[in-house]
Amino acid sequence: MQTETTARTSPRRPAAAVLLSLLGTGLGQIYTGQLGKAVLLLAIGLCLQPLGLLALIPIETPLRTAGIVACVLSLAIWAYSITDARRRAKRIGADYVLKDYNRWYVYVLLALMFVPLSVRTAFHIRTHVAEAFVVPVDSMYPTIHKGDRLLANKLAYRSGPLRRGDIVVFPHPNRRHSNRIKRVVALPGDAVEVRGHDVYVNDEKLPRTKIGPAGAKGPAGDIFEETNGRAKYRILLGGVGATATATTQPDAGQSCPRTEIPDGHCFVLSDNRSDANDSRAFGPVLMRDITGRAECIYFPRWVSLKPRRGD
Repeated sequence: MQTETTARTSPRRPAAAVLLSLLGTGLGQIYTGQLGKAVLLLAIGLCLQPLGLLALIPIETPLRTAGIVACVLSLAIWAYSITDARRRAKRIGADYVLKDYNRWYVYVLLALMFVPLSVRTAFHIRTHVAEAFVVPVDSMYPTIHKGDRLLANKLAYRSGPLRRGDIVVFPHPNRRHSNRIKRVVALPGDAVEVRGHDVYVNDEKLPRTKIGPAGAKGPAGDIFEETNGRAKYRILLGGVGATATATTQPDAGQSCPRTEIPDGHCFVLSDNRSDANDSRAFGPVLMRDITGRAECIYFPRWVSLKPRRGD
């Protein structure tokens, strides 16, 4: 007389093991009957994932280094889970005895746990830590080109002050749905005046040195290095000829009368000074409206956006 129930078997397909591992670290191990290893890989992955995302954020060195290490470890564990699940699926083949947890709805529930967690983590990063922006115009040329993608650090001014030369992202004062990326040239208590291409801060003209003509792919004009306090950065003066001096004739459309910057505000300008859609047009910007400091261009090239600062 037969006293044992025949165990249910089902082949373990390597492609399915890989697909499940791609959806979430440890899912392939559950598929191939390695529950203990799956729990361990899952726990490590969940701990490393939020910290690993910090590797994409231009923050101070210690935290960013920790984020890079966590990101590398997380990717290594993920890659290991994929190869391990595939290898075990090939080894056990058609003789695998199904476990109680080898049910399609278990895989679905676990996958649904991974996706919302990743989405929530990414949303938190975007809201409170860093955000990516695409630049649609050449208003910040030569520093930022049309089509560049950059990261804004939303933690920058929690640990340090706003400084002249910083490139900041903020909503347009009159069109709040539209973001602007500009350079800070004056801070609360400063007096600023723009006469054509000449900028005066506290009644002193910001010195500049000619670098050369702009490249063929950008707007026409000449590139200068402007010095504002300790910050040095490049600007574009459109229409300045090869034999012209750094001082040009005032242009009423580009000028701004002497303005004292009130508390809690800053004065911003475009690096492409021919684009006057900046504080010359809409006045000083509320510092509390600043979304973050533009730290780097990450595509199509990697460029730091921090100005050079002298001693």
